[in-house]
Amino acid sequence: MCGIIGYIGGKPATPFLLEGLKRMEYRGYDSAGVAILDGTGIQTRRAAGKIAKLEALLAKDPAEGHTGIGHTRWATHGPPTERNAHPHLSADGTVAVVHNGIIENAGLLKVALQDAGYEFRSDTDTEVIAHLVQELFEGSLEEAVINALQKLEGTYGLAVVSSRDPGKIVAARKGSPLLIGIGEHEHFLASDASAILAHTRQVVYLDDGDVAVIEQEGYRVLDINAMPLARHVNRIDWELGAIERGGFAHFMLKEIFEQPQTVQNTMRGRLIIEDGTSKLGGLNLSHEQLMAIDKIIITACGTSWHSGLIGKIMIEELCRIPVDVEYASEFRYRNPIVDEHTLCIVMSQSGETADTLAAMREAKRRGARTLGLVNVVGSTIAREDDGGIYLHAGPEIGVASTKAFTSQVVALALFALKLARKRGLSVVRGMELAQALAALPGQIQEILDRAGEMEHIAEFPVPGPRRELPRRARGGAEAEGDLVHPRRGISGGRDEARAHCAHRRDDAGGLRDAARRGVRQGRVERAGGEGAQGEHHRHHVARRAGAEGHRGLRVPHPGNGRPADARARVHPAAAARVLHRGQARGQRGPAAQPRQERDGRIGDDARHGSAVATPARSGAFEAPRGIGIPPQVPMNLSRVRDPMAVIAAFFRRQEAHHPPSPRRQ
Repeated sequence: MCGIIGYIGGKPATPFLLEGLKRMEYRGYDSAGVAILDGTGIQTRRAAGKIAKLEALLAKDPAEGHTGIGHTRWATHGPPTERNAHPHLSADGTVAVVHNGIIENAGLLKVALQDAGYEFRSDTDTEVIAHLVQELFEGSLEEAVINALQKLEGTYGLAVVSSRDPGKIVAARKGSPLLIGIGEHEHFLASDASAILAHTRQVVYLDDGDVAVIEQEGYRVLDINAMPLARHVNRIDWELGAIERGGFAHFMLKEIFEQPQTVQNTMRGRLIIEDGTSKLGGLNLSHEQLMAIDKIIITACGTSWHSGLIGKIMIEELCRIPVDVEYASEFRYRNPIVDEHTLCIVMSQSGETADTLAAMREAKRRGARTLGLVNVVGSTIAREDDGGIYLHAGPEIGVASTKAFTSQVVALALFALKLARKRGLSVVRGMELAQALAALPGQIQEILDRAGEMEHIAEFPVPGPRRELPRRARGGAEAEGDLVHPRRGISGGRDEARAHCAHRRDDAGGLRDAARRGVRQGRVERAGGEGAQGEHHRHHVARRAGAEGHRGLRVPHPGNGRPADARARVHPAAAARVLHRGQARGQRGPAAQPRQERDGRIGDDARHGSAVATPARSGAFEAPRGIGIPPQVPMNLSRVRDPMAVIAAFFRRQEAHHPPSPRRQ
């Protein structure tokens, strides 16, 4: 989740670096920093926490220069502190490095460098690279970096600058994405296209094993042996507004509301309603190859894996081809049955998911055809697959996937429709499915147009008295354990949220259940003794009590972590008999109702409409906040002075209507 940004040109580098780091904040991070070549050396500024802290530090102590690199770090080696934040300097301060990934042999290299006299100032694996480049430097920064890379094991996306070779940034990629942005008399480096979209749309994506030398007037791409490579220039078609919130409270909400358009974009030019099929020009599969497929494997991670589960249903239903959906992280560690008649569909929003990329390479090695469903044009999966379908959903900034998920499902539906028509699906059925797909954007829009109604229902799902959580300023809701409403800014502690939910549960129709819980609990609390054995005994007594009512009883076992007063069902007559037997044994008064004493619950008997009031700890009855009293209750509970007398009268009426048999006395 780390981010890399670099700039070299004729303008001050710091504003570009800060802007790029802010564009990548959505990726998550715990510290940030920059390194600037100021003409005399390297100036570094680092801060743990938000980028705002780094910005304040630079405002107080500026670092000026026309070449620089920046980084947002998500801690893997060492805690999120300033000394572990990137960039990291070499021992002599002439080399600065930022790095995404993990150096697996960092421990061995660290020991060797310490033996050579190098002193380490951080807990990170990245500092090894800085010292190694210094050790191997012989006049050319790119040569030193290439020599250092040959000693590294693991994954990396890195950027290096040096005051001993100041006119360049050297970047390298292995397993972590990097791209070069091409400007006029300036160039950029980034791990995410959104970081530089405001300044250029011309980008070059680096492949694994590439080393790039970026200068103000141009760039070169080399392999690990310093041989030049040709790389294609791609154009980013996203609009700048696509990576801005556009008035929404956060990116996830914005992307939810973009789904009618993104679903339409995924289908645009591909759905042929009159023929009941779809046109997918990027599959690179002939009619004979499509007909030869006898098995499909969908491999992905996270949200993409879940969309694959839906794709499995559609493909098997329409095409009658068996489909397996596998986690990409597990695929390459077993021995899957794959041959030349297997189609492997790999799905990744970014097109850079490491496990999915490795699974695709393994499937290709075994002879399968690969089909990539990705959102980012020019990504690694898009470049290496045999064919593919672009989602055209636009940049997804929110970490929780929304529009990419629905676009993946639609893309799978388009593929299933095409394959099914090839394999005998009737044109009439195909037209029905195509028309249903064409109607999707409008149906999604109809749902989103009612967002206000749904938000209201989500906040207050039942009628009756309402108690809102306290409203606080949005900025004050960052305290530990706070819950924040995404659009209204309603926040509160978790205890308040639980109380709010309990109020909604007990409001209106909850009185009867509250009474049943209270009567049942009177017996359960008296049963058994202290400790675990007593708790288990009370659990089984409660189950026997519930068995006397024809509706049965749901009683949580004491070891399952659910609250002891979870809602249960006990027939009122059975509950009355249980409590009556307890009173006959001389257990009356407060000892018979310990749960009610704590909670002050109230209830009504379903058959007779009689109210039952139980005392609060203070001795005077007080209804819980938020619980409304139904109009059929025939007494004013607020004036009850002796609740136990009311309970005794209730049971006397029960005995008059249902005298206990001699066997039960």
